[in-house]
Amino acid sequence: TRKESSAASDVYKRQISNTGEFKNEKVQSFVDKPFDFLISLDSSENMNYRFVLALCKSKCKIGIESQEYYELLHMALKKNGSPIESMRSVVKYLKMI
Repeated sequence: TRKESSAASDVYKRQISNTGEFKNEKVQSFVDKPFDFLISLDSSENMNYRFVLALCKSKCKIGIESQEYYELLHMALKKNGSPIESMRSVVKYLKMI
């Protein structure tokens, strides 16, 4: 919902300085961790979330297809109804890899 998106945006704003540095060690640690796969089910237009996603050092970023995330993802899946259905699609394709 719009209210939840606004709350998430506020959290990210508080975690990122005006110069783009992370104020929170947990966020910095998450960004620096070299995950094999990073799954993002967010398709909002939250710039701070996209900033974190862009900097993540995962080997393969998977998410829901959208214009905002096109260049950030290695594999984009069409939105398949609910977030649960989208997650099932992600799992299905990961099993094929």
